Amino acid sequence: MEIPEIMKRLVFFSILLAIIPSSSTLFAESVSFVGLSSTVGIDPLILKANLVKLPFVDKQKIGLTGWSHGGSAALYVVDDLTPIEKRKNPFQCAVLFYPYCFSIYNLNAPLLILIGQKDDWVPSSICKTLVTEKNSQFEIALKIYENAGHCFDWEGLDMVYQGHSLKYNPEAAEDAVSQVRNFLAEYLK
Repeated sequence: MEIPEIMKRLVFFSILLAIIPSSSTLFAESVSFVGLSSTVGIDPLILKANLVKLPFVDKQKIGLTGWSHGGSAALYVVDDLTPIEKRKNPFQCAVLFYPYCFSIYNLNAPLLILIGQKDDWVPSSICKTLVTEKNSQFEIALKIYENAGHCFDWEGLDMVYQGHSLKYNPEAAEDAVSQVRNFLAEYLK
């Protein structure tokens, strides 16, 4: 997996994040967001269980981030009513880049969602609904980039894939770095 440019830019911030890529093995060949199975959330929890064993990792400061399908998987993981076994010690926060924002029941961590208004793969309007429903005691921060679409943070990308526009937006990417830094500074103190 190639590391997204935004993560390279956060390295100096001394943050270790559990990353769920959009090509993650968390998903079967086809995914139904209506009936996600409990296997979707298992890999991040196994990853976290292994991270806490590392001597340099603060067990109380582990965040989760994901892009596209990986962002949707991360949302699934931080929903308390998701039927995943061994749901001990939730992640401290989650950062989602252009996820499909399905309905949640009760978040167990603060959430930052970064998505483009022009995303023709996952509509930002669904994320707006998630924020207005706010079934959580935790913050749900939503940043919608007016002139950005799917994969706005992948430097140099400009293509159509499966009928969807994927295009880098330097202004949105730069702001996303700032948004993520500030969010993680607040929740992973």
